[in-house]
Amino acid sequence: MEKLSIKFAIEDGYNVIAPERKTEGSAGWDFHIPEFTSSFIQAFEANTQKIAKKEEEACDKLRQLEWPSNKFPYIEASTDPDPVLVIPPQSRAIIPSGIRLSIPEGYVVEAANRGGLSSLYGLVHGACIIDQDYTGMVFLSVINTGNTPVVLAENQSLIQVLVRKVEDCNFTQIDISEITARNTERGEGCLGHTDKK
Repeated sequence: MEKLSIKFAIEDGYNVIAPERKTEGSAGWDFHIPEFTSSFIQAFEANTQKIAKKEEEACDKLRQLEWPSNKFPYIEASTDPDPVLVIPPQSRAIIPSGIRLSIPEGYVVEAANRGGLSSLYGLVHGACIIDQDYTGMVFLSVINTGNTPVVLAENQSLIQVLVRKVEDCNFTQIDISEITARNTERGEGCLGHTDKK
């Protein structure tokens, strides 16, 4: 089977390491922070200003409302013209989607962050796997990692999902020496080990 090839290009004015797998057994490809060239700094500062603006807009939208002291998400019905869902800073919400899925056998649905909500507002998903045998309503678990409230409107896109094939397998217990005897480049290195090369 031919190996999949992913093409990429580097922006003008940037010096960055190409995406790489740190070890042969790594599942993901690492993307690196570019060198702090003037192009990088200009883009970084522009994005930081976008985040600050979004946080300011969220505060403006809430006007002079009283914040609950318990830090739990809530629906604010007094906003004009429509109510909003408010997720306070450093809190999480479990939002009912109103949807059930019929997932084919051998597949799983996986939630993923939406770029704008996670990058600009700090809103990231929590639980992300929906098993094929789950028939109940899907709940959207989100966490506000930012320092200001996130205000969500009705019908606003919140997360994206991916449908993935799941490999059927068995876990078979073996002696630990069979694992430690494997001579891999990474070995037992963990928690940032591949960044120390």
